[in-house]
Amino acid sequence: MRERYELLDVIRALAIFLVIGYHVGVHFDPSQLDPLGQWFARFGFLGVDIFFPLSGFLITLYLVQRNTWPDLKVFFTRRVFRIIPIYFLAIALYFTAAELTQTDPGVERAWITALFLTGWMILIDGKDAVPFTITWSLSVEEFAYILCGFAFLWIKRNITWALLFIAAISLAVKVVLLSQGTAPNLVYSYPPARLDSVIIGALTAIAVRRAQSTTALVLLALTTALCVGIANVWPSLFHVVLYPGIAATTSFAICAIYLYLPDFKSRPTRILASFGRLAYFLYLFHYFTLFGLDVLFNAAGLPLQPYFLMVLTLALTWVAAALSWRWIEAPLIAYGRTLEPSLRRAKAEHTHV
Repeated sequence: MRERYELLDVIRALAIFLVIGYHVGVHFDPSQLDPLGQWFARFGFLGVDIFFPLSGFLITLYLVQRNTWPDLKVFFTRRVFRIIPIYFLAIALYFTAAELTQTDPGVERAWITALFLTGWMILIDGKDAVPFTITWSLSVEEFAYILCGFAFLWIKRNITWALLFIAAISLAVKVVLLSQGTAPNLVYSYPPARLDSVIIGALTAIAVRRAQSTTALVLLALTTALCVGIANVWPSLFHVVLYPGIAATTSFAICAIYLYLPDFKSRPTRILASFGRLAYFLYLFHYFTLFGLDVLFNAAGLPLQPYFLMVLTLALTWVAAALSWRWIEAPLIAYGRTLEPSLRRAKAEHTHV
C-alpha cells in the first residue's frame, strides 16, 4: 500500500512536519516568532491527529480480508517487529538523558512508558508526573490495534456497526470527561477518548474495499462540515468535534488519493514521501535532536533561529532515521516476516480442521 500510494506517505510527512514545527515553536518566546511560527506553536500539535485515521485506514486494509486467528497472529507479529524495537530504544535514550540531567520523572516511572500507558496515566496523574509524554499517541494506537484486531476476529459480519459503536463510545467518553470539568489537554491524550479518530480511518478503508469510495467521500465531507458547524454553533463542544473533524478531513484526502490518484508520483512527492516513510522514527527521536542542538548552541554562545532549528532538527533526525531503517528496523522487520510461514501453516491447518 505505502509503496503504491506515494501520496499517503506525503500525508504522513506533512503530519510529522507539523509536530516538529510545534515543538520548535513552543521552544521560543512568542515574540521571537513570525505569524507562521506562531501558527506552528499554536496548531502544530494537531499533526498527531493526522496519523490516527491513516493508521486506522492501513491496518483495516489488512484486517478486512485477513481476520482469522492465524491472520491476527501475523498482524500482531508485524506490529511488534515494526514498533517495539525502536520504541524501547527511544525509551532507553529518554531515561538515560533524564537521569543525567535530572529534568524529568526518574526511571521508577519507566513502566508507564514501557507498557504503553502514557496516555492513560496522563489523565490520572497529570502531564508533569508522566515521563516521555509524546508517547501518548502510541498508547492510542496500540489500544486501537488490539481492539480492532479482536473486533475483526469476533464480529466479522457486523464489523461496520461494531466500529461505529466504538466511535460513538469514544465520543461519549469525551463528552462525559469534558462535562465533568476535565482539562481538554488531558482528555486529548486519553486513549478511549481518541479511538474515534482511528475508527474514522478504519471505516474509510471498509468503504474502499467494498467499492463505495464515492459514498465515503460524500459522508466524510459531510462529517467535516458537521464538525465545523457544531464547533461554531456550540463552542462548548469544540474539543469534542475538533479531532473527529480532522480525522474526517484526513480520511477524505486518503479516499480521494485511493480513488483518483493511486499511481501519482513526482520528484517533489518522492522527496516528501521519504520523510513520511521514516515518520515513526522522526516522531520518537526528533525531540532528542532538538534538545541536543539547544544545549550545543547555548554552550557555544550561538543564537538559534526558529526556522534554522527546525530544518537542522529535521535533517539530522532524518539521517539518524535512515541509518536506523537500514541497520536496525528493516532487518528486524525482515526477520519478523520469516516467522510468518509457520503462522500461515497454522492458518491452513485451522481451515482444514
